[in-house]
Amino acid sequence: MPKIVKCKICGKKIDRDTAYIVRIKNKNNYYCNEHEYKEHQHELELKNKIFMKCFEIFEYPIKSSAFYKEINGLLDKFPYEDIYTYICNDEDYLNNTLRNKMFKSEFAKIRYFCAIIRNKLNETHYDYSNDVKKNIEINEDTACAKYKPQVRKKSLSDIEKEVGG
Repeated sequence: MPKIVKCKICGKKIDRDTAYIVRIKNKNNYYCNEHEYKEHQHELELKNKIFMKCFEIFEYPIKSSAFYKEINGLLDKFPYEDIYTYICNDEDYLNNTLRNKMFKSEFAKIRYFCAIIRNKLNETHYDYSNDVKKNIEINEDTACAKYKPQVRKKSLSDIEKEVGG
């Protein structure tokens, strides 16, 4: 009977004999194939480069979890290469923008920085959303819907008004 293991990237269950194995610190890590593993490693390297470039622009390593949440939100929506390319190409603009504007907090600075990146990438790219808008035709008769409005509960003041006192 084949031994089943789980891919570290996609979570897919695969046969251990056919899995791509990477040994790290005396522990086997299983992947669907070598291509998936190398692609994942490339994405991790790019993500690290994006963080390092942002730290250069801010002139200090950012410890705020808000920064990582914002950047990861960008990484979910746009390709890693595009984000890194934009940050590198417009580094001077980003530097000047952050230095010439006063921020009330680091959080505000992070949000502003990420908004610039998001807006610029939205301008230059057509559509990265996975949501495909479709026209859906509904063939049900909506007049047959059995809608029943909820009865509003009476407050103490309403009851007092009814009773008269």
